Amino acid sequence: GDHLAALNQPLNLSDSDRSSLASSDLFDVPKGPPPAKPLLQAALLAKEQAEKIEKAKTWDPTKGDHLAALNQPLNLSDSDRSSLASSDLFDVPKGPPPAKPLLQAALLAKEQAEKIEKAKTWDPTKGDHLAAL
Repeated sequence: GDHLAALNQPLNLSDSDRSSLASSDLFDVPKGPPPAKPLLQAALLAKEQAEKIEKAKTWDPTKGDHLAALNQPLNLSDSDRSSLASSDLFDVPKGPPPAKPLLQAALLAKEQAEKIEKAKTWDPTKGDHLAAL
């Protein structure tokens, strides 16, 4: 700490100063001496991380593999089994998806727009408002 002597430093240390965080509390202590070729070591580490990411892309998300690295419970309790499933929150698809989903969505939107237009022209005094019931 001699290099800090000229700075505005406290002359006396208090109990709270002694309990402050040290650099070893904030950073991992290096394991052994630094590598002889630090750039090579960094490149190898980056390559290893890139391979892990590439391997992660091959996982099947429908199997839940993408959650393997997260903090997941090891054992399921009874309350976990009674939790809501995705089928409780969303309508189950009826049959396989259409071959052209964008076309199907456009046709559905057109149909709904036509229903809205038709609803604007109905005359409630003629009882037309009950036709859709």
